[in-house]
Amino acid sequence: MTDYIYNSAKLAGFTVSIVETQTILNGTNVGHLNLEIIQKILNLLHAWNYILSTFGAELDLKYIRKVNELVFHGETFEGGCLRVKKIKIENTNYTPPIPVKEELDAEIQQILKMESATKQAINIFLWACRRLPFTDGNKRTGMLCANKLLLEAGAGALTVKDTLVP
Repeated sequence: MTDYIYNSAKLAGFTVSIVETQTILNGTNVGHLNLEIIQKILNLLHAWNYILSTFGAELDLKYIRKVNELVFHGETFEGGCLRVKKIKIENTNYTPPIPVKEELDAEIQQILKMESATKQAINIFLWACRRLPFTDGNKRTGMLCANKLLLEAGAGALTVKDTLVP
């Protein structure tokens, strides 16, 4: 769990070490880290626990919104809400369209029709990263939802090692 949360934090650009991550997960404060980072690490733990406690639940937009809400718990009122403003992905010319609920539902259902849990998981992760349905936390939300699909199918877990992030 520590390794997964640490790797997710690094993928999201958090400046935290694996030891600091473990310390936070053990319930101990890391004095030199700001509270925002500590909150985000704890939110990943709560979202991960939600994934584990809801095996068998349908992965749909409502579920994905709940995961994003947990990723943002205590940080903003926008957690779980679809993005309403245009954004641009840094260092690219790509501007994802404003999310429309019905379009997102259809895209998710299309992904879930893929023949293997591995393809579904990778595509739901990439969909969240590219489509950017939420203001923030899309990589974390996508990774958590991908792991729901993989773990339910007994196909392992998806993580991106910190050494591969750059």
